[in-house]
Amino acid sequence: MLRDATLATLFDILNTNLIPYEYTKSDNVLTMVDTQSRVLCRSIDEFERLRGTNLAWFALDELTYSPEAAWLVLEGRLRDPKASRLCGFAVWTPKGYDWVYRKFISDPRPGYQTTLARPFENRHLLEQIPDFYELLKSSYDDSFFQQEVLGKYLNVQAGVVYYAFNRQEHVKHIQARPNSPLLWALDFNVDPMCSVVAQVIDGTVFVLDEIILRRASTLQACEEFTRRFPYHPRGIAVYGDASGNNLHTTGTSDYHIVREYFATAHSGPLHYKVPKAIQAS
Repeated sequence: MLRDATLATLFDILNTNLIPYEYTKSDNVLTMVDTQSRVLCRSIDEFERLRGTNLAWFALDELTYSPEAAWLVLEGRLRDPKASRLCGFAVWTPKGYDWVYRKFISDPRPGYQTTLARPFENRHLLEQIPDFYELLKSSYDDSFFQQEVLGKYLNVQAGVVYYAFNRQEHVKHIQARPNSPLLWALDFNVDPMCSVVAQVIDGTVFVLDEIILRRASTLQACEEFTRRFPYHPRGIAVYGDASGNNLHTTGTSDYHIVREYFATAHSGPLHYKVPKAIQAS
């Protein structure tokens, strides 16, 4: 990031404005020719190595991806006696209510100032790519767009797992459609034995029911399914993971039990969408 973003932009600015400088690549030091000021270009992966420096100023990019201890170490090195003004600054994109939010936004210390930049104020970018933000909005989900593009602080690590879920909008009384197959997804546990019944209509998944049985067998799950959905003309597709193919001490498997049950209890089409083996990742 230091090489590909920060230094690339800095060199471009210096060259464009004909500001003379010397750069020593071996130790990542930039020297301004006119003033002989030295700029140390460092990664903070090992920020403890910065303790021996006396700084007039420092700057950090992407502060939210940096440990707070790195900021504190650098802040303690602002002690160059030749400096006319000691200053540390940073730029970042919000990443939840982290230490950066607490230090600079919610409870700033005396002497700290924060400027919140609005994305649409970047007229230089919009002059080149007028629909830049609209393209990102169509690609990102709403939460990611608000954080990464609009710079809003969101509690992205807490709360409901599915942040886009709205009970008033997404929970409705619906019936199974007779012209689409039922999809039955099983999780073979003893307590609880869980499964979900759904349909896919025009590319949208509709969850019709969930079956949760305490201390139940696979056979009992099949019986409960047929009690709730006794017959469906377009048939059933059974989903599950490959572990259901494992043999039990009884010499049979969960899917064998399901197949045997539906062989006599169901007269419509029946399909199994089950992998033969567990895939390693």
